[in-house]
Amino acid sequence: VKLFKKDKTEVILVDTSGRHSNEKDLLIEMQEIEKNVKPDNIIFVIDGSIGQGAEEQARFFAKSVKLSSAVVTKLDGNSKGGGALSAVHYAGIPVGYIGRGEKMNDIERFNAESFVKRLLGMGDLKGLIDDIENTKGSDEVEQSMEKMIKRGKICFNDLKMQVGFLKEIGNMSYIAEMMPGMKNMLPMNKGKGSGKEAMQADEQ
Repeated sequence: VKLFKKDKTEVILVDTSGRHSNEKDLLIEMQEIEKNVKPDNIIFVIDGSIGQGAEEQARFFAKSVKLSSAVVTKLDGNSKGGGALSAVHYAGIPVGYIGRGEKMNDIERFNAESFVKRLLGMGDLKGLIDDIENTKGSDEVEQSMEKMIKRGKICFNDLKMQVGFLKEIGNMSYIAEMMPGMKNMLPMNKGKGSGKEAMQADEQ
C-alpha cells in the first residue's frame, strides 16, 4: 500500500478474505488492517442469500470497523436479498452496489426504486435501458439495426450479433424480469423461480 501511495495511484483496493463474526482472530486482523492502511472507505460485502444470520454479521462488523457502504452479492439466484438489505439497514450504511452474477456488467449501482419494482414483479425499463447502453457492443448493434431497417431484411450476421448482445446483457429470465408483466410469461418461469432453474432453462 505504501508503494502504491508513493506512486500516487488514484485507487487502491485492499481485499480481505471472507470472515464470520465467530472468527475473532480474523476480525482482529481486519482492525489491524484498518489501523495501518487508514482507508478512505471500508466496504461491507454481504451474501444476498445469507438470510436471518445477516443481521448479526452486520452488527458485529459495524462495531469492529467503521463501515462506509455495502455491496450485496448473489442476487441472481432465488434469493431476493431481504435479509442482507435489512442487515445493512441495521448497520446504518447505504448500499452502494448489488451483484447479479460474475461478469463486470452484472455489478450495478443500487437504486432503491428499481430494486423494489423488480422485487414486486413490476419490471425496470430504465434499468434495462441502462444495461443496454453500458453493454459492450451497443454502438455496433445500433448501426446493424439501422442498416437492417434500411434494406428491409435481416441476415444471419445481424441475428448472430443481436443474440450475442442479448447474452452479454444477461439471460432471458433476467431480461424478462426487467420488463413489466413479462417475467411469468416465459415457460421457464411458470412454477419456477428466476434463479438457477431459469438459468439452466436458458442454457438448454
